Amino acid sequence: MAPELFNRPVFRRFYAGRFSIIGWIDLIFLALELVCPFIILFSMPNFWIREKHFNEQPVVMPTNQWAVILSDGTNEYLDTSITSLSLLNPTIGVSTFFSESIYDADLDNRIDFLDINARICVSPLPPTPWTSATLVYFPKVRFINNLKLSTDAPIILTYQGDGATAITAEGQLSFTSLKPLPMYTPFNNTPFVNTSAAVTTNIFSPEYIQKRLTTDSVAASFTPSTTPIITHTATPTSCFSFHGIVNISPQRIRYVPGFWETIKHAWVEFFAVFCLCYLVLNRIERYIFDHQLLSTLVKDDEIPSVMAQNQATSFTSYLHAVEHPHHM
Repeated sequence: MAPELFNRPVFRRFYAGRFSIIGWIDLIFLALELVCPFIILFSMPNFWIREKHFNEQPVVMPTNQWAVILSDGTNEYLDTSITSLSLLNPTIGVSTFFSESIYDADLDNRIDFLDINARICVSPLPPTPWTSATLVYFPKVRFINNLKLSTDAPIILTYQGDGATAITAEGQLSFTSLKPLPMYTPFNNTPFVNTSAAVTTNIFSPEYIQKRLTTDSVAASFTPSTTPIITHTATPTSCFSFHGIVNISPQRIRYVPGFWETIKHAWVEFFAVFCLCYLVLNRIERYIFDHQLLSTLVKDDEIPSVMAQNQATSFTSYLHAVEHPHHM
């Protein structure tokens, strides 16, 4: 097919510097043979790969950005490691112990799960049991292989009820994106705790966090996989404990493939449709000229004058005359 394609009249006349009506018509058919596969395949949603995905286990970086909020229904107690927030909301008689342990179970230099512990105590003893308790921690999640991406992952342990001293929860770190991401393009999501701007307690509200997770281009969050275990009490206590286990597994990343990756998968389909279009259109072109549906006048110095005077030549005889001018 390839030798016949490049041996067409349009190329012969182009090399010779002379174009006839046959050459122009052949050029039109050649353009149709190239354009039609694009038109046909463009309407097929699976031809051009617009989205792909890969799995990558993220790197989790500790940030020491956490806050604890306790309430007994009357008084609210806040303790945080964020300096700007603690200065805006000074609380006397509150102390917190916070620890984070990281574990690499399969020794692949990637953290497989976090073990978070926090214990907050207040003085003096509140008059009633705790009615709500919330721990929010903001580690940073990074993808470093194919995507250069960084974002915060709010880990929330919360309790609402009537009397408790501890909460234990286990879950998964989940990553989502609103749309496929461009490959090899660095992206740093806006931090939840922006040290260059004023920080308020709103950053710990479930409404604010949920809004960020649903509107940010990329988001990572903690999703409990089991029902939290609550330790209840009927008497007031001065302390409340949090324990969270965050499992970190490979995440599914959607991305936009580049030009060469798209062509690598698309050229096979294009070539198959091109061959079909070429056979059909080439048959139509030969039928038009062989059955003299168009009147043409051949003028060529290499073709004898008797052939040149033929006002209604066929496509086949034209090719034969060009290939064997001295046999006429």
